[in-house]
Amino acid sequence: MSEPRAGSSEPSGPVAEVLVDIPAPGLDRIWHYEVPPRLAGRVRVGQRVLVPLGRRRVEGYLVGFAPASPVHPLKPLLAVRDDETPVDGDRLALAQWLADRYLCLRVEALRCLVPPGTAGAARTKPKLVQGYTLAVDADEARAAAVELAEAAPRQAAIVAELLQAAVGAQPGPVAAAELRRRTGAPESSFKALVRRGLIAPAPVRIDRRPPAPRVAEPKRPLSLTDEQRAALAVIAESRRQPDPRPVVLHGVTGSGKTEIYLRAIADTLAEGKGAIVLVPEIALTPQTFARFAARFPGQVALLHSGLGFGERFDQWEKVASGQAPIVVGARSAVFAPVRRLGLIVVDEEHEPSYKQEESPRYHSRDVAVERARRAGALCILGSATPSLETFVRAMNGEYRVVRLRRRIDQKPMPAVEVVDMRAEMLAGNRGMFSARLKEALAQCLERGQQAVLFLNRRGFAQFLLCRECGLVVRCEQCAVSYTYHAEPIPHLRCHYCNDWRPLPRSCPQCGGPHVRPFGTGTQRVEAAVQELFPQARVQRFDTDTAARKGAHTAFFEAVRRGDVDVIVGTQMIAKGLDFPNVTLVGVVAADLSLHVPDFRSAERTFQLLMQVGGRAGRGEHPGRVIVQTYAPDHYSIVAARDYDEDGFYRREAVYRQSGGYPPFLSLVRVLVSAAQGAEEAARRVAEAARTYAGRSAADVFGPAPAPLARLRGKERWHVLIKGPGDIPRQVAAAAQESWRRSLAGRDVAVAVDVDPLSLI
Repeated sequence: MSEPRAGSSEPSGPVAEVLVDIPAPGLDRIWHYEVPPRLAGRVRVGQRVLVPLGRRRVEGYLVGFAPASPVHPLKPLLAVRDDETPVDGDRLALAQWLADRYLCLRVEALRCLVPPGTAGAARTKPKLVQGYTLAVDADEARAAAVELAEAAPRQAAIVAELLQAAVGAQPGPVAAAELRRRTGAPESSFKALVRRGLIAPAPVRIDRRPPAPRVAEPKRPLSLTDEQRAALAVIAESRRQPDPRPVVLHGVTGSGKTEIYLRAIADTLAEGKGAIVLVPEIALTPQTFARFAARFPGQVALLHSGLGFGERFDQWEKVASGQAPIVVGARSAVFAPVRRLGLIVVDEEHEPSYKQEESPRYHSRDVAVERARRAGALCILGSATPSLETFVRAMNGEYRVVRLRRRIDQKPMPAVEVVDMRAEMLAGNRGMFSARLKEALAQCLERGQQAVLFLNRRGFAQFLLCRECGLVVRCEQCAVSYTYHAEPIPHLRCHYCNDWRPLPRSCPQCGGPHVRPFGTGTQRVEAAVQELFPQARVQRFDTDTAARKGAHTAFFEAVRRGDVDVIVGTQMIAKGLDFPNVTLVGVVAADLSLHVPDFRSAERTFQLLMQVGGRAGRGEHPGRVIVQTYAPDHYSIVAARDYDEDGFYRREAVYRQSGGYPPFLSLVRVLVSAAQGAEEAARRVAEAARTYAGRSAADVFGPAPAPLARLRGKERWHVLIKGPGDIPRQVAAAAQESWRRSLAGRDVAVAVDVDPLSLI
């Protein structure tokens, strides 16, 4: 895909450059087609077109024009999708950057930038219903309404409603059902007006809106602290620069980062520009959307994968048409077609959920920085616990930094108490809750306040174990144990391939009856709280409970109304949520993220503890955090207890630099998976990478079994390419075509992950 040339939105010759919408390496190139005379005035760069490919008719994207083609004779374009908004040249160029940066197919990159539901075979279209519009001018309509007022008052009411719509701010037809509701007119009234030539049938587009939370949010700007004013001054000064550096808004939880975002967006709108606000979890979108919609009514669109295709399509169209200059959304909203983009906010920029797990494996934070750079816009990276990558870039001067060290209204940070669960065990407490946490829960409930219990593992128990032969019941498709779920009925479920089976009554291996669940999940925590405090209203929020549509909004509303006493959840509740009546946070097992075989485990633990602890004490009452752990002296836990961010970053930077890990060296992971032959295929990948690494500063490691060695019935091996700067990516890019040829015809999947966040 060549980047659009200046002036190339109009044909400079008869040859159209098309990228066919088929994600296959052999087809991922520019195809040339003749522009027939009947389409000469209609084709534009960025449009979706229908073209012949061999014996097939396929869709593709027109990405440019060429004065000539080496292929003769050319086949003609067959059709143009006039009903879709073209992808403009700036976003076409961004798609090319995405393909180059993350080593994905060009059509995969381009699919990120087209309206939802239009790529591939499925197609989403606007929802149209029967409606009516005036068939006469306004003066004739007024006269007709007066004439009909006595003889046919309902017909007169229909004309009056359509007249009011015609002279309104957004003139257009009105849905028949809405006219019936307003006027009470029967179908015969509409037919009579059509026969008289006063009104005419016309389709009406229905806006499929996602549900908005029914909670009160402040509509006017809040008063600012001195730190907030200073931060906004830096942001305003940065926005005036022709090529602004990203600004890191490093603020403790509850310090008012959202108000700064709102003010910066107001300034952006005043300049006639648009803004994108990214949040890391769909669970955060109801709260964020409610706040931004209250401040900017009618100007905010919502985009995330939890919406229906129709809702996403309509929201996308509102943005593309300029009706909604502000977009709030999760990871993929970074590609929203905002007109005259002036600002991108990446809230909780450290969160790993900003990394896409399927190709293209982009990181929304890095895409946001690049898109802002191309648009001359400002990118704000907000977090209470910035990623080490962002921290190092800030220290190197690539990013500007503003600090918010205190909470709004001088509210104190919650006191953090670390409980050594080894001592609890020695004292005879074998339950999941320490004595301190049970006592604190009782006090919190007695005061009528809310508590959060955090455990980053869903299900009831971690695994099912036979106490006679030691068998752990495992998924046959994946190299992991089944997780025991108690709801909706007792069963075993694999959290990777989603396979499930009934709970066995005896051991599948030895036939013994002593098969018991071990470990703890959120379902078990929920049950334990309910057993300890039968009157408490407990709400579990994890991937299982949030799967149904509208669950995020319903959860947010219930907590804000006070219908929930204890919230039990995974990392979905650990970030960004603002519940003023939460005064207690209990971390049930801080060690779960600490001992994961990943070089980011310490950083992830520190961030989770700081973030989930920050949910407490954001309202009128002070907060308290109790962290249960078997490793109370680990530096990530000690730093979280003492709010010692700088100390943690110094210690973590030494570890990562000495081990040759990002951000001090770059990393590319090539993951090979196959039903059989994955090891041999990975060896060929490694050989190709070593050939192209040559005498460069890159090192190639492997092949080696991936930590999760089997997934969904396929073996998994990986190869790591490590080195300074952009060298590992360049090596992988150079070797990619070689290993594709070597593995052609084999049933092998090869996934390239540039800057992986996890090696599992």
